[in-house]
Amino acid sequence: VEFGQIQLPLSGAGVLPTVTDTVTMGNNSVISGFAITGVTGAGVTARNINNAVIKDNTISSINTAGVLLENTTGLLTLSNNTVIGNGVSSLVGININDLAISNSPITSINSETDGIYFNGVRGNVAITYSPIMITKPQCNGIFAENITGNLSFTASNSSKISNTGNYGVKLSNSTGTITLSNFEITDTNNSG
Repeated sequence: VEFGQIQLPLSGAGVLPTVTDTVTMGNNSVISGFAITGVTGAGVTARNINNAVIKDNTISSINTAGVLLENTTGLLTLSNNTVIGNGVSSLVGININDLAISNSPITSINSETDGIYFNGVRGNVAITYSPIMITKPQCNGIFAENITGNLSFTASNSSKISNTGNYGVKLSNSTGTITLSNFEITDTNNSG
């Protein structure tokens, strides 16, 4: 049964309803207006789906990633979200097609791996008008590998990657186009 868009009682009052643990997206689904905290998994997971919209949420996780995207087709749109990884990556994309992220602050603090990780981008991934703050990842600030499509980070001017265990940005085994702009990269263990 499909209901379309449903407004929750008392929504629109400026207070986001809380969801504790992972929200799993389905095909052609939308989630909007929640405070989501992943405890045993990612805050939001989109796995093996086609098309989804994630907007106007606060998303965080202490396990896996703030947002985990895996084996997706079609277009995933994230707009006006705040995404936080505390001790984990803020954003992980594995074998994804098209992704548009805009106006969404992305923060990773003390990740046990990378601040942001992409492996296997086939289509177009664009992150625009979004401040990105990555602090003290044990590995890399941003790690992108096996990119055959287009991966573009046009961060807001205040974006920063700092105190990485390895590289500020690491690119590996990619034949696609990768662009990054508006980042300050400081205090990396290896080169920026």
